[in-house]
Amino acid sequence: MNTYDIAFEINSELFGGDEYVDEEDVIKVQKILEQRLKSSQVDTLVMRGDEDTMVLRSPSRIYWDPKKDIETYEMASAMQILLFMISGGDTWSAEKMIDEAPKEVSRHFRIET
Repeated sequence: MNTYDIAFEINSELFGGDEYVDEEDVIKVQKILEQRLKSSQVDTLVMRGDEDTMVLRSPSRIYWDPKKDIETYEMASAMQILLFMISGGDTWSAEKMIDEAPKEVSRHFRIET
């Protein structure tokens, strides 16, 4: 889903349906989303709920918690995630990287919501 689609859904939720969405408003919201994403000011993710609700989710806290039995492969694989995190990568992407990593790697991270 791109920023335009997200902006359209936000406007649709706010104004009561797709038929009431003004194209200019969608573009304004899209620009705001893109600016916030570029400057890492996004601290809440809007996720689609059922028809009557919108779910807001704040970023998680991610902890590097290496186990005593960590192996070279696990450390090397985890370094990609760690470097992403310390170089200013966003929490959402880091969490996704951890979720998609093999269990041997993800076990060294702790995610708290």
